[in-house]
Amino acid sequence: MALNYLDWLWHGALRRPYPLHVTFDRAYGNQYTVVFLHGIGASGAVWEEVAGQLNGEPVRVIAFDLLGFGQSPKPVIKYNADEQARAVIKAMSRHKVRKPVMLVGHSMGSLIAARIARIRPDLVQHLILYQMPVYEGLPERGGYRLRRDFYFKLYDAIVDDPTMLLGSSMRAVVLRKAGVSVTPETLQPFARSLRHTIMEQSVLSDLSHIKVPIDVIYGSLDVLVIRGKAETVFTEVPAPLRTHTITQLHRLTPRASKFIAKRITAAAVATR
Repeated sequence: MALNYLDWLWHGALRRPYPLHVTFDRAYGNQYTVVFLHGIGASGAVWEEVAGQLNGEPVRVIAFDLLGFGQSPKPVIKYNADEQARAVIKAMSRHKVRKPVMLVGHSMGSLIAARIARIRPDLVQHLILYQMPVYEGLPERGGYRLRRDFYFKLYDAIVDDPTMLLGSSMRAVVLRKAGVSVTPETLQPFARSLRHTIMEQSVLSDLSHIKVPIDVIYGSLDVLVIRGKAETVFTEVPAPLRTHTITQLHRLTPRASKFIAKRITAAAVATR
């Protein structure tokens, strides 16, 4: 009881962010820093291939496990973008990531990266957002609405009963194809992240306040992300924004990792 009260006082009432586990932190050089944010049901380990591609560049690469996943704490919280963003910002400070950085997000990590860039623009010099799920600002044509409604019904079912993700070999295959892993201890973080970060998103509002350059990368084979035309979806974004499409599913494959690493290198050259 005392431990729970102290946890509530420190992290709840006083809003002190939970500490994040560092998956890796490597310095190949010191000209710029890249912070990686993984997607729902994953961990910072998904970025190993991208980090390896950057070996030899003058860069520091650091990846965190987001709250609720990997080896980071799994508290009873909402798991919304604000809570995740505050934890990442605190972790960056704790690990002396002080200069403006390049934030690279995958899926849900893209939504969190955008929130960080909005609330702490002084920390961010470039955003690279891979497979970002955007459900706002899509064209009003029936096909888009039908897919969005289908996904939200599925998401509602998972939020109501997250145990449906366990115990089925078929579900395990589908989740693995999407780059997602769910265990009994991550069920609550997964369901709450799905509800409060992915479904109840405000990413277009966040992007409309961001001035740094943005690269948005989508996979043409990704059935989990609905892609509208950039000139429709991102019309209110004031920042220089480029979209890219590669032949990929939702997960981070070696091919996708190589493409992302090239975009990171190109962005670094452009800011020197």
